[in-house]
Amino acid sequence: MELRGELSSEQLPSQTNTTDVHVTIGSTNDHESLTLTRENLKLFSDGELTQKIETVLLEKIKEGDRMALFQLGQLYFEQEDYEKSLTYFERAAEHGDMQAMFQLGVLHYDGLAGKPDYKKGFECMLRVAECDSKPFQHLVHAAEYNLGRAYFEGYGVKQ
Repeated sequence: MELRGELSSEQLPSQTNTTDVHVTIGSTNDHESLTLTRENLKLFSDGELTQKIETVLLEKIKEGDRMALFQLGQLYFEQEDYEKSLTYFERAAEHGDMQAMFQLGVLHYDGLAGKPDYKKGFECMLRVAECDSKPFQHLVHAAEYNLGRAYFEGYGVKQ
């Protein structure tokens, strides 16, 4: 049986308005915070910006910020550095982060960080689909869809 397509990763929200976007990484009291606006984004190259964000997130992880684990994993995922993203998604998922669990399912099922592991991908999606935690409800339908495809195609589960 031929795999018809890849699982879809969680898409980050897009900014559609033209007003200034203010993003602060780290708290405003931290010495390691970074506030970005449309204007000051022009001051950084993509590499410099990525390095600054990575530095702040690594500092937040050292301070115990669990959300920073997912954010850094997502940064690496968006850069297609799937091996690094796998590491941070695994760490975040150990703390119950279902966004990270969803992304792990995508990485395993599609083999983005190595050989495809359909069973692991299926198990990750199943955990997300069964999650009843309100902050992660936006992922449930996407996980259920991916599970349905896995059942239909016979990947990771018996047909």
